[in-house]
Amino acid sequence: MAYQNVNQGYAAPGAPYIAPQYGVPHPAAPYGGPPQQYGLPPATGGYGSYGVPQPVQQQPAAVGFGGYGAPPAPQQQQPPFSTHGGVGAPPPQAYQGRTQPAQAPAPAAPKPAKFKPGDEIMGHPTCKPVRNFDEEADATAVRTAIKEGSNGAAGLINIIAYRSTEQRQKIRGFYKTMTGRDMMEDIRGMLHMNTHRVVAAMMRAEDERDAHYLYKAMKGRGYDEDALIEVIVSRSSEQLKAVKAAYKRAYEVDLEDEVLREARGSFKKLLIGLLQANRTPWETEVDMAKCRKDAKDLYDAGEGKWGTETSVFRRILCVRSVPQLRCIFQEYDKICKYTIEQSCKREMSGNLLKGVRTIIRFAEDHHLYFATVLYKSMKGLGTDDRQLVRTVVSRCEYDMVEIKQAFQRKYGKPLSKMIRGDCSGDYKECLLRLIGE
Repeated sequence: MAYQNVNQGYAAPGAPYIAPQYGVPHPAAPYGGPPQQYGLPPATGGYGSYGVPQPVQQQPAAVGFGGYGAPPAPQQQQPPFSTHGGVGAPPPQAYQGRTQPAQAPAPAAPKPAKFKPGDEIMGHPTCKPVRNFDEEADATAVRTAIKEGSNGAAGLINIIAYRSTEQRQKIRGFYKTMTGRDMMEDIRGMLHMNTHRVVAAMMRAEDERDAHYLYKAMKGRGYDEDALIEVIVSRSSEQLKAVKAAYKRAYEVDLEDEVLREARGSFKKLLIGLLQANRTPWETEVDMAKCRKDAKDLYDAGEGKWGTETSVFRRILCVRSVPQLRCIFQEYDKICKYTIEQSCKREMSGNLLKGVRTIIRFAEDHHLYFATVLYKSMKGLGTDDRQLVRTVVSRCEYDMVEIKQAFQRKYGKPLSKMIRGDCSGDYKECLLRLIGE
């Protein structure tokens, strides 16, 4: 007697045998998939389908599958695996089963690339590594330019202004291999003062360059607080660690000891706090609850009491990530009638105010901050060439495209126009190349 299940469409074949449709599942198997040992007879004979005896010797190897109890098709006739039906059985027409099988899940989105040290301030550089770089050819061309003296300045600039810091270090190393002399010493006499300043800055490694800026800022009587603040505030924790190590190598003294000797009062404490390099990385997720608490702590330490508890400001401003600080300042605006910068101006003065205000402005919009630094270096009579060179050389491999855009929005004219109006000769041409003009 034939057996039939009207709910699921299973039928034991009679005579003649009729195989089920493709994709109709076995009641004990996952939908659209074959059972264990599908299509194979028991080891001692038995049945290859429900109720149909099938001799063992007539079964081919398990290479592909048809319906329940149907002999598998030859391997060479099997189409590739398809997700529409059973294993290895793509239907040639629309699916005829009761329910369309679930499609395979889409692959997970790739995880964002991890930030590298120095990558906290993301942007678009104007000075990029050259393709097909050849340090031997460049070092040879540099040697030829140096032999020409002042007449070779343009040729020297045309090489190094279009190389990255890493590539320039390789040129410098190969030059010493060829000549036995340091390239930095050989270019000293061939370039005018400001041209030499920018070329020398370009030829130093990044940590060596920042260590040199800080050394110059504290050399002699007094110190250049603007340079100290700009370099220390705007560098990431990893960069500051590298700068401290480079300073120790170059000048055989700890950077912190030099700052302790030069700076005074609360400003000194702020710089030392920043030099501990404990700022949370840029990519760390912003904690809204902590933002609200820190905003309240800042208010209670300043506007909310008589006097100012500067240690609270240092604890927050020297440690929180840049995005976290930006969020804290926004929360502060909600609980105080003054902005955080206005409150600091009411509570602080002198170099401490200058340092705290730099942290605030850098956190709120670091591209606008550097655009303002560049503008101030060239406005009015004369040019602060140290500040101009320091900012252009340090930012051209990071985010100079965004800085130029911020400069245009803020001051209504391109950065290149202001450089052309304030600088001249090879010095001007070198700066313009570094900013992508």
